Amino acid sequence: MQPFIPGDNGQPFVIIIQDWMLEMCRSLSTNNAWAIDSTFRTNQFGLPLYAAVAPNSQGVGIPLWYMMCTNVAGSGQEKMALQLTLRKVFGRIANVRPSAIVIDKSWLEYNAIKAVIEEDPSSWKIENGIRIQTHCKILLCWFHVKKAWVS
Repeated sequence: MQPFIPGDNGQPFVIIIQDWMLEMCRSLSTNNAWAIDSTFRTNQFGLPLYAAVAPNSQGVGIPLWYMMCTNVAGSGQEKMALQLTLRKVFGRIANVRPSAIVIDKSWLEYNAIKAVIEEDPSSWKIENGIRIQTHCKILLCWFHVKKAWVS
């Protein structure tokens, strides 16, 4: 497997976001949460596959985007790919943001998402000279929290 190099089209880094997915990002994000998670070993190369979903009005999770990337241990490639994905998606949906982003207990996901949100002007407002986060608050999945307490 080759290392991931940003901007090098020959490397395994794929974002899938179709036009209808962008529309779902725009229409399902306001006053709603995205759930972002990854799966491993679901393909012959063992690459992580990330997905973001948001519930529709019936509570059914609708896919917002998919991302697959390399994950060479210690390289930071996976974190970088997740950050690039979020930046690209945020750039395509203008100033629309979810209220929250729900993740499992992955520090990699937390650090990548937090870095993008920190620099995202659409997730913050300035009130009386104080920067206040208004969107994209990072929440831990209750199932994973409960599992950690019980284990």
